[in-house]
Amino acid sequence: MDASISNDEMEQHMHHQIIEDLSGYFNLPVDQVVPVYEQELAFLGSVARVRNYLPILVRRRVKVLLSR
Repeated sequence: MDASISNDEMEQHMHHQIIEDLSGYFNLPVDQVVPVYEQELAFLGSVARVRNYLPILVRRRVKVLLSR
């Protein structure tokens, strides 16, 4: 995972865990999930007023995108 996702080590770990969970759920390599996750995180992060729920919202959006 790209270190630019977050500067906070705990937040990085949370994002990495979500990516691994999505990878397992969809039976896809992590390398295929990371770009989708990063793109959605960048988009939602740019418009989010409250960042506390960002991982949850990103996870939901990525799950929808990968299920198509």
